[in-house]
Amino acid sequence: MRNPLEWEDSSKACLLLFATLLAHLQYLGWAYYLLSLPQRDELINTEFALSQLPYFHGIVVLSTILFVISIVGSLKRSESVLWQHLGTQYYGISLCYFSFVIGTLTMPTGAVLAAAPVVGLILFDRAAVFGALASSTLLILVISYGSALQWWEYAPVIKNFVSESGHLSMFWLTSMLLFTVPHFLMLTIMAAYVLRRWRMREEEVRYLSLTDPLTSVSNRRSAMSHLERELERSRRKGPSLSVVMVDLDHFKRVNDTWGHGIGDEVLVKAAKTLRETVRQNDMVGRLGGEEFLLILPGTDQKGAEFLAERCRQHIAKLEVDTGQREILKVTASMGIYCNEHNRLLESDMLLEYADQALYHAKESGRNRVVIWHEGCA
Repeated sequence: MRNPLEWEDSSKACLLLFATLLAHLQYLGWAYYLLSLPQRDELINTEFALSQLPYFHGIVVLSTILFVISIVGSLKRSESVLWQHLGTQYYGISLCYFSFVIGTLTMPTGAVLAAAPVVGLILFDRAAVFGALASSTLLILVISYGSALQWWEYAPVIKNFVSESGHLSMFWLTSMLLFTVPHFLMLTIMAAYVLRRWRMREEEVRYLSLTDPLTSVSNRRSAMSHLERELERSRRKGPSLSVVMVDLDHFKRVNDTWGHGIGDEVLVKAAKTLRETVRQNDMVGRLGGEEFLLILPGTDQKGAEFLAERCRQHIAKLEVDTGQREILKVTASMGIYCNEHNRLLESDMLLEYADQALYHAKESGRNRVVIWHEGCA
């Protein structure tokens, strides 16, 4: 099932009209059940219930027709906000009729009025939800005040809701719960599902915003943000922080000779090797092109040199099939800087010093690891 937030308008209306049809079938079934009880005259206004059966049947038929029409629209992936207006208005207005029959101040009416707009605002167009809420609330007020003004009887189908002794009828209490629970479950499940998909989508967006799409390591923005956090932690709590600039050797030649497809494969394999070689709390980020950054929290200069050398050796073992009966070997040059002697340095200076060490590694013959020193400047 696709994300409900991405459904077409007709599909959303189809879902709501299906739920509405189920509710109407429940009310129709309950009417027939009440009319079949031997003690029905003690529980309901039988004459009124029988007079309303044609309306019950008509509403169920209309709900079925609208549901079928929405299915057709859903199959055609029809996009029009009018579908949502149709679904929400019919849901609200039709339930107002049943609220008139059983009483506007009952649990089913309260549950729908309280929960349906909240769920609706998550899934449906805001104007459609507010429009349906406005029309339904107005109808509920008219029905309620009309009863208070004695224009019509309140809850005309119900008898003996409260006994002469003042006790609530156990039968009608149970009936109201049975009317309430389906609405409550439907709205709760729908809200939980939509919000779960919403969280999944937000997590996907967040992941894409922080990840390099080619290599699946952190992108530049994410790496810089992580570096700032680790640098601040190093200043406050004391453990040293090391950074390693990694540059794949002769990468431009790879692209020019074998094409960007082979170049991308080299980048992907190199990034995977770096990610698998560093420790779990280390970060690998791609700064751009063939340049990567390793952020090694809690690592002194000696530890950073050991880890960088291990990365260099693993990259040197990489082989990429060019598809032309030739195996391409990959090497990398690396520059290291550790803040163990100066924890007040800003992130841009850490990167500058690591970049100077990297430049020295390139000038010294490539495929090597160089630690920053005064001579690198």
